[in-house]
Amino acid sequence: MLKIELESTALRRALDSLAYSLKDMEPAMRGIATELLSQTEANFEDEGRPDWPTLADATVKQREKRGNWPGKMLQVSAGGLAGSVVTEYGPALALVGSNKKYAALQQFGGQAGRGRKVTVPGRPYLPLMTDGTLQPASEEPILDVVLAYLKKSAR
Repeated sequence: MLKIELESTALRRALDSLAYSLKDMEPAMRGIATELLSQTEANFEDEGRPDWPTLADATVKQREKRGNWPGKMLQVSAGGLAGSVVTEYGPALALVGSNKKYAALQQFGGQAGRGRKVTVPGRPYLPLMTDGTLQPASEEPILDVVLAYLKKSAR
């Protein structure tokens, strides 16, 4: 049996620093929450990634009448859904979301209107797919935040 031992003060220091950093992930979670917000803003700007379903003809006519069309689908007013998105983070969590009553309906789709007779398609503005996984366009940027934190922690 061959046994090799590696003694490196710099390596030991880096591993100790990394282990200590993993006990408090709040800085990484703050970065992840910021990136989740950035990815959400990209979804609003691009109108989905992948593209959202188009608006119903009746909705387009209603918005044209009010002077809100052409325009962005989910950005009718400054106080609307896009402006309501907030983040929260802590040692073990990174969140992004909205407290608007209609936020979940826009994200996941569902029934709306009087008697819930109108079917609204999901237009995922948060960087999550309907199955709860990250949108493909959001995976790498969020992974980059985590890797940067780990690299910085190991120094």
